[in-house]
This record gives sequence, C-alpha cells and structure tokens, in this order.
Amino acid sequence: MLSGDGYREALTDYGLTTGDFGDDVDAMDEILQTGITQNYNMSISGGGEAGTYRAGFSYFDQDGIIKNSNLKRYTANLSGSYKFLNSKRIGLEWNLITSFTKEQAPPISTNAGFEGSLIGQALQWNPTHKLYEADGSPVIIPAFGNTSINPLAMLDAYHDNSSTVDLLGSISPYVKITDALTYKFAYSLTHGVGDRRAYLNSWINIAGITGNGVAGINTDKSTNQILTHSLSYLADITNGINLNAVAGYEYQKLTESGFGVNTSGFPLEAFDYTNILQSGKNTTNNSIQPYHNPDAYLQSFFVRANFNIQDKYLLTGTFRADGSSKFGSDNQYGYFPAVGAAWNIHNEDFLSDGMFNTLKLRLGWGKTGNSEFPSGASQERYSVGYNGTNHTAALDNVANPGLKWETTTNLNAGIDFAILDYKVSGTLEYFNKSTEDLLFQNPTIQPAPASTYWINLPGKVINTGVELSLNTTLVDNESLTWDFGGNVTFLKNELQDYTGANIEYGEVFGQGSSGATIQKLVNGKPLNSFYTRHFLGIGDDGQGMYEGGAAETQDFRGDANPDMLLGLSTGLSAGKLGFVMNFNGAFGGLVYNNTKMSVIPISNLGTRNIDASLVGNAKQEASSNPIKSSDRFLEKGDYLKLANATVSYNLGKLGNNVKNVKIYLTGQNLLVFTKYSGFDPEVNTVNVRNGLPSTGIEYIPYPSARSVVAGANFSF
Repeated sequence: MLSGDGYREALTDYGLTTGDFGDDVDAMDEILQTGITQNYNMSISGGGEAGTYRAGFSYFDQDGIIKNSNLKRYTANLSGSYKFLNSKRIGLEWNLITSFTKEQAPPISTNAGFEGSLIGQALQWNPTHKLYEADGSPVIIPAFGNTSINPLAMLDAYHDNSSTVDLLGSISPYVKITDALTYKFAYSLTHGVGDRRAYLNSWINIAGITGNGVAGINTDKSTNQILTHSLSYLADITNGINLNAVAGYEYQKLTESGFGVNTSGFPLEAFDYTNILQSGKNTTNNSIQPYHNPDAYLQSFFVRANFNIQDKYLLTGTFRADGSSKFGSDNQYGYFPAVGAAWNIHNEDFLSDGMFNTLKLRLGWGKTGNSEFPSGASQERYSVGYNGTNHTAALDNVANPGLKWETTTNLNAGIDFAILDYKVSGTLEYFNKSTEDLLFQNPTIQPAPASTYWINLPGKVINTGVELSLNTTLVDNESLTWDFGGNVTFLKNELQDYTGANIEYGEVFGQGSSGATIQKLVNGKPLNSFYTRHFLGIGDDGQGMYEGGAAETQDFRGDANPDMLLGLSTGLSAGKLGFVMNFNGAFGGLVYNNTKMSVIPISNLGTRNIDASLVGNAKQEASSNPIKSSDRFLEKGDYLKLANATVSYNLGKLGNNVKNVKIYLTGQNLLVFTKYSGFDPEVNTVNVRNGLPSTGIEYIPYPSARSVVAGANFSF
C-alpha cells in the first residue's frame, strides 16, 4: 500500500488536485495488535489393579492479531477404567468432557461488497487522512457521498459475541467371554448449545446503517448419539497364524435446530441493541428465522479381519454397510468393501543377511462413502411464511428419491524400507483416488417451484499421485543426535466423464465484481480451474486490453491445485538441549488476488488508497480503467514456510517433588518464502456459489499470525 508521501506523489503524477489531507497514517497497523495466548493444563491420575482414573482441567485464552478478537475456553474432563470380579473379565470404561467457550469476533467478512469489511476498510483508508479526532475518538466521514469507513470506528461500532457449551460423554462396558473373544457395548452423547449476539451501532457511516443500526440474536443446538455393539476376536489360529477380527453394529442419531431474530432501526446511537430488539422501528427489516433440520439417522453393519502369517504376510479385509436417512428412499444403503495385503520381505530367509531392517511391499484397495450434506436434502421441503394478509407455503427443495451415496475408490501401492540399523528409512507410494456420484445442490432452471434440488453429479473426480519420504539419522553418538527427513508428493487432479450442466463458481467480490465468477466445471479439466479473461496489458489510452478485443473472450487460465507438496524436518539433541524445525511448501498452484483486483484498484486514487505497484510504471494505467476479472490477478501460489521451530531444555527433577521439568520456546509460521503479493499463498477465504466452494481466491482475509510460544511441562 502507499504511504502518505507515496500517495501525494501519485496524486501529482495523475494531476489530481484533491485527496491530500496532509497526514501520514497506517490504518492496517492501527487495527493490528500483538495477541497474547495463555494455555494451562492440569491433570491428576491414579488407580490400581482394579481400575484407573484421570481428571483434568484446562484454560485457554487467545487474543487475535486483530483488535477486538478473543477466544476463551474452559475445559474439564473425567475418565476411568475399571475391571470387576476376581477374573477381571467384566470391565467398564467411561469418559466425560465438558467445555465452555466465549468468542469475540471482529467485523471481518470474505464476501463483503465494495465498502469492504474491516481488512478492506484498513487497506482502502486514505493514508493522508487522520484516523483520530483531537479528543481521541475515531474520525467519521459522512456516509452519503463518501464510502471511506474508518476501520477504527468500525471496531468501536461492531460487537459480535458468541458462547457455546459442549458436553461429550461415553460409557463402554465389556465382557471377555473367553480369552480370545470380547463383547463391548458403547454409548456416546455429544450435545452442544451455542448463542450469538451481534449488533452494529447506528452512528457508523455505512449507507443503510446510519441512523438505524442492526442487531441479531441466533441460537443453535445439536445432539448426536451413537450406540455401538461389537464382538472382537484375537487369537493364534495355528502356529504362526494370528487372527484379529471385529464384527459390529452401530446406530447414530443427529438432531439440529436453531432460532434467529434480526432487526434494525433503534432509537439510541450507542447501546447494546440485542437487549432491546423489541424497540427496532424498521419493521420491514425484521426477520425471525427458526429452523429444525430433519433428524439424521445412520445405521451401520461392519466386519474387519486381519491375518498375520509368520510376520511375513499380512492380509486385511473390511466390509461396511451404511444406511442413512439423508438419501433417497431408493438408495439409502451404501456398501463399502476394502482389502489390503503386505509382504514383509525382510523376514524371508533369502534376506537373512540383515541388510534391510525393514522391507515391506503394500497393496490396498477400498471404497468409502460420504454423507456430509444437510439432512432432508432428498425430501420435498417447504417454508411457511406470512405476507401480511395470508399465510403462505412455498416449495424450497425438490425431492430426489434416487439420491445416493457419494463414493470414493482408493487404490494404493507402496514400499517401506529401513537400512543401517534404521538410520535411513523411507516410503515410496502410488495412489489413485476416484470419487463419483458427487453430492451437489443444483440450482433449478427457472421458472420452477423451488430454487434448488440435490443431485449426484454425472462424472468423477480423479486424484493420482506419487509420494516419497526419506528420513535419516546423520549423527548418532553420546553427545549429539541429528535427524533429517523430508517428503514430497506429486499430484494430478481431473474431472472425467462429466456430462452435467455448465456450472460456474468461484465468485469474486468488491467493486466492479457483482455476480462475477472465475471458476468452472468442465470435463477433462481439474477442479478449481480458473475460467476468465486473458489480460494483454495497458493500451496507449491507459485502458486494459483483453484477448478477443471487444468480445473479451474467456478461457481456462490454470488452476488452484498444487502439483507438488513438500515437507522438510530436522531435529538436534545435545544432552538436555533439543531443537526441532519443520518446513512445508506447495508448488504449481495459482492464487487469484481478488483483494488487489477490487479493493485497492487505481480508480481509488483521490479518495482511497491503492496498490503501490500500480504507480510508477512505464505505461501509466488510467484511473478510469474499469475493474474486470481476468488472469491479470492470477499469481503463482508457490511457497515454502518455516511452519514451526522449537528449542527445549530438559531440567529433569527439581527438589524432591517436582519431576520431568521441561521448558521450551516455539515459533510458528515464522518465515514464508514466496513471490505472491497478497496476504498468504495458503488462502483461507472460502465462498460458495452454485453449491460449490471456491478454492485459491483471496479476498480481504483475516491475516495469518506469526506466534511465539513459551511453555513448561512438569509433574509432581
């Protein structure tokens, strides 16, 4: 971004006589803070031959790197394991975890309009305009006729607080029928209740909010119950052949409901509007939104058997039959087999020379199912309302009794090895993953009685790749140990046999971007492919030029998927001192910089801040050049990050009571090596358009944090 002095120079270069207010401020720096995180854990455990217990408590308090962002969590847990009778053949395991979480969220959104949310407002703020009045209050520019919103004022005006209570409990009695055969019953319950209260004061200079204010309260409740019966068998069938088998039945019920009330038009400028929702005057904006998703039921039968033959030949077979109420009445059950085999070659007589500590060949094939989509999606569903005169009912979702499980077939083959007394070890693996009958919320072709219906897309997504990992011990003696390892994965993604509709997704936001999309599903191309204009440069008139001339034709311009993933790690140990460092990286993918495109374009000059790289070019871009999505804003997303590094010192025992004392200092997200000009090449903004989530599109995200953690572990 331009500094105040840089902004003044740009105004002069463009011959603009307004827009210089004489100051030099950094709005982004003003909304940032050094967030302090505190994390304390304490546990007590004990027991004897008949049983054990454990009790624990933790407190977590984290400030975000944006002001007014904080999360606090209190967690307590109790667990135990007991055996009964002299034979100890009857046992009981139980666990109880409860947590209370409070969160304060800043006004950051990844689908805001041209006025942006907090990050966009900070980027856009004119760096020559002061942020504070003489009395210390944030500057407010009148809403009408000016779209500059002081991010510090936004922080003061916006209030968003939520709290959740979560309870997880389980109990598992079991009986050892024989030494080899065990029956186990398990019941678990997860229950969560959440409450969110948010409001925006009426004094903020946002059109539609000034003089009104908005507020809302939303609650959500979720209960998940799982009941499992299992019968396990573990024994040596004959000399050299071991069998480990499990058969079972599982039943699951998920219930979700919620309620929301939102309104606007409050009589007071500065007040907690969530306490006076009944006083909202703007009745046309009132909204009451209760919901109760149909209960989701899942019934499963499963069996698994592992054979170990002389520690040379390992065979695994698994079969699951899963029935879900989410699917259409014709296809509620999915059937998912899997088989695997491994050969421990190093245990064969012909490798008895001991060159290999480990040499194993592996081969596996299996199917898995996906049912992670809303319950009731296959059913005919209605919404009921009131239009001021009559009650109404409208079809929301078209029924699809043929809706079925999304299925993924995995094939993998690999080899594991270790030599030189395990000082060198590694893995080479090939994988092929094919996903078909993809679950998709398809928009109906209007006019139609409903806006959406769920289908299985006609096509499949193929992911193939090769992964290589290698770990070595470079030094190993009494005074020093040094390990180094790495892994690299080569990936390929493609949509095959697709005969469905022309589906565009990957929505971009901000000024000049209304309704625009830059990604598209097309047979023979990868998922997350960018489909947009080709930018040819700036013409002599200062306007952008695009392939196709006036027609501005669109085509595929690459995709967001990396071709290669890389991980590197190293560790040193010298006496009581230890050091560990881990890198990760991705290469070959593209990132679309929506922030640069529509938040800080050249047309802002004179009112708001702009991208510094737009000025001082040999061919100057006209401030009237319209904002258009194109591959001009596609950048290489290659990066290598120092993900974390830790220095530790083992003090051992202190006095007679304190033991196992270890202190450490950890840095996370310490360095990033990249040519990407945006916030972070690991994009963390996701938006959904036409039922598909975007990938690789960055738009004014919550910035990634670099953190330094100091800690201590000890027991007594």
